[in-house]
Amino acid sequence: MSDLVSVRDLRVSFQLGKHKLVEAVRGVSFAVPENSTVALVGESGSGKSVSAMSIVRLLPENAIVDPASASSSAAPTCSVRRSSGCGGSAARTSRWCSRSR
Repeated sequence: MSDLVSVRDLRVSFQLGKHKLVEAVRGVSFAVPENSTVALVGESGSGKSVSAMSIVRLLPENAIVDPASASSSAAPTCSVRRSSGCGGSAARTSRWCSRSR
């Protein structure tokens, strides 16, 4: 059985101001096998939502996903475009770029 989604060493940071970078997710890895149910559980603020939003690339513009993070999916790829629908909230996309260590 193959994995529907596989994430390896996910690292997500947020740029706060010009000189502050806050790490929100550090080294998360998991897989979701086909025909399975998987729950991502953790304390409040542990990075569950950021992890999930990074997979579908719906993080805010100040999010930085480390390019060394690996994510793959056997599911059909969907695209997100900016719009002002749904109550005025705009769909947002994340930027995937490198950062110095």
